[in-house]
Amino acid sequence: MEAQPVVMDLFTHFVIPYALFALLRRPQVERLAAGLGGWAPDFDTLIGWLDRIHPSLYFLGHRGLSHSLLGAPLFAVAVLALVSLPPWHRRWPRMAAWRFTPRTVLIAAAASYTHLILDFLTIWGIPTLYPWSLERFSLNWFFYSVTGAFFVSGYLCWRLARGTLTDKVLWRGMAVLVAVMVVSGVVRYATHPGLPHGPHVQPGSSEWKWTTYTRNETGWEVGYWSWGSLTHTRFYNETLPATAEAEAALARARDTLEYRDFRLFSWGPEAVLVEPAGPGAWNVTILDLTRRASIDDAPGWFPRFADYGSVRFHVDAEGVRRR
Repeated sequence: MEAQPVVMDLFTHFVIPYALFALLRRPQVERLAAGLGGWAPDFDTLIGWLDRIHPSLYFLGHRGLSHSLLGAPLFAVAVLALVSLPPWHRRWPRMAAWRFTPRTVLIAAAASYTHLILDFLTIWGIPTLYPWSLERFSLNWFFYSVTGAFFVSGYLCWRLARGTLTDKVLWRGMAVLVAVMVVSGVVRYATHPGLPHGPHVQPGSSEWKWTTYTRNETGWEVGYWSWGSLTHTRFYNETLPATAEAEAALARARDTLEYRDFRLFSWGPEAVLVEPAGPGAWNVTILDLTRRASIDDAPGWFPRFADYGSVRFHVDAEGVRRR
């Protein structure tokens, strides 16, 4: 599976449910359980490599099963159980604040849905109904995170780790965090390109940047917008199946474990190239334009991966093989 970007930062996912339980004046053990539950789905960044053991484990990648209605609470309970193990408490006594009880389990499981709500606001969205559906859902308002939120939430988590996070500091920090998110959202709204919302209009890497996707005669035209004005475009060719045989080749490519892996972690328009590769053989390439275009338009220092956001197959009488 391809490497995935980290989204909506870890600290913000922890701080928001923690603050909600602080607002309800719940004891510290419940606040910590809520914060951990809000963060837990991103634990998948530590286990995504398991798909290398067997391809069928692809759903353990970042924003896979863990970011679904079914998986989020499962991850929350599992992480709470892990940090509550006695060996951790003996080595680091302060970790005794983590408790695995029926009440904290319910709190962590419920708080995990705050993670889904926050990631739903961002590009790439969440596979809400996985494993029943590979479709992702997104409000498409923010990029992978909200600029500035990381620093505010990180500061609050640092104070918590030091034991100096008072409710007064927490409320002041949360006020700043809310202000940062509101300002970010307002800038997004003010600089929107004015085209209809949806998966074909997506936020860019800065609050004032957007990306649009439009079909043309040869494929897709990707427009990059800054402060409401179109700055430049890129073009991605598309060769749709022109015959029944080509259509069948595409269907066979999509009926593979590799494509399910690709589809679960892709968001936005797909560009398809189905090209003949000899008698009865086809080369099938599928691009996830959101990821492909974002990497192509990244600053020069960002790693550029030739196959990022794409999957390629060779289809012939012998079967389907990933190229």
